[in-house]
Amino acid sequence: MRRERPPIWIAILAAIGAAFFVVPLFGLVVRTPWGDALQSVTSTDTLQALKLSLIASLSSTALSLVLGVPLTPLLAVWVALFDLVPQIGGAVGGIPFVVLGLTQGAGTGVACLIFFSLYTQFENFKGGAAMRFDHYQIQVTNVQEQTDFYAEMGFRISEYMAFDDKLLVTFMFRKPGTQDIVFLENPGPRLHHFAYTVSDSHSILRVCDVAGNMGMGDVVERGPGRHGPAGVLFVYLRDPDGHRVELFCDHYLLIDIEVEPVAWDVRKPGLSLRWGLPPQACWFHEATHFTDVKVVELDGKRGPVMTLERYLSEKALAKSGS
Repeated sequence: MRRERPPIWIAILAAIGAAFFVVPLFGLVVRTPWGDALQSVTSTDTLQALKLSLIASLSSTALSLVLGVPLTPLLAVWVALFDLVPQIGGAVGGIPFVVLGLTQGAGTGVACLIFFSLYTQFENFKGGAAMRFDHYQIQVTNVQEQTDFYAEMGFRISEYMAFDDKLLVTFMFRKPGTQDIVFLENPGPRLHHFAYTVSDSHSILRVCDVAGNMGMGDVVERGPGRHGPAGVLFVYLRDPDGHRVELFCDHYLLIDIEVEPVAWDVRKPGLSLRWGLPPQACWFHEATHFTDVKVVELDGKRGPVMTLERYLSEKALAKSGS
């Protein structure tokens, strides 16, 4: 039995698809830093992306064979390649799949559309890809007292902030990172935040995109930005119960016990934030209370801190006076 040729418009679509593949591939070949290629290909992020690409390709191939969608091998390659493109890759890979499904009938096209809609939900909404829990930050009224207590248990100080001789913040650690627990002077004891480390800056942007795509962009409380101490990229979010969660990448390692703690003078400009806007007032004043533990206020009044509200007000006043 002689097999019919596919319509000419399908061949045109295939040629366009091939061009979408060949042109970016040529650009990648020309601009890729081949000296770092092996390290990049074997990184955790790359392996995870390849895994998702393989899942997309195999699942779409299986559905194509079941539904009789034409050009199944070409579709499999198309889906696998474009699935590697963040955010829009799933949609770009799925459009030809749905169009070719429609050539076999409306029902087949709708089935292809439903499949790729569900798959992109699975692929795109995977959160910030936190690798591990890293540290707590606790607000206390006497930072020096807490620091001395934990130092007696074997914790070391990586960095600290002070105003003259008064200790305001300490970053203490047992594992070879910069902090396992951080103490900050404020009414307390209260939990300011707990933090997870991520592999790279893309994961920080990804969690913000995920929150926005889910209609929860307002949970992004501060950042993305870069801290002064430790120099890490960060973002702070609020979970459904109001607890503050930080995602960051990644602090330096401390191995030698001879390394002296890094001292920061709080009067130094750009201490808490190397670039970007200052945090909202709620980031300074709101924290999680511990059950049945009374919050003690500070003996003296804290100096003024630069909040987003204060920053915008001062900017507006300066602009109106000029």
